[in-house]
Amino acid sequence: MWQYKLVSAERPCYNCHMPKITKDLLVGYTPDQMYELINAVELYPEFLPWCHATEVHERSDDELSATLHLVKGPVKHQIKTNNKMIPGSKISMQYVAGPFKACHGSWDFLAEGSDCRVMFNMEYQFSNKIQQMLIEPVFHPIANALIDAFQERADQVYGR
Repeated sequence: MWQYKLVSAERPCYNCHMPKITKDLLVGYTPDQMYELINAVELYPEFLPWCHATEVHERSDDELSATLHLVKGPVKHQIKTNNKMIPGSKISMQYVAGPFKACHGSWDFLAEGSDCRVMFNMEYQFSNKIQQMLIEPVFHPIANALIDAFQERADQVYGR
């Protein structure tokens, strides 16, 4: 069973503090299962409708460098991140290239009985006001739909 709450989603403000998106989910899967699902960026185009393609530049047990090719309506962008991982526990994302001036975030996976609490945090700032005006209307629906897409994928992969 998936439960999630939007803890924070602040409207971006250019030239002020970085906006945050924070989501907290309780899922009926293990931390290892959720970590593997979210870390499998190569499979994102199979279930994230706005992810057209992915490129994995480097991968090891504790690091990943990848680019996501995102398409939503007429808006197309590439976002490259370098991720540091603690398998089954945490994925820390550091932005490298794309439409942001700055961006970083994390996925945390905590066991709660037989369930897993998944916590997603992201702070970002668009590179300029024009980028903000063009991307913001697309970015927020994608960020909010991300949780539902991972829920559906977990149910498909793990059979619940």
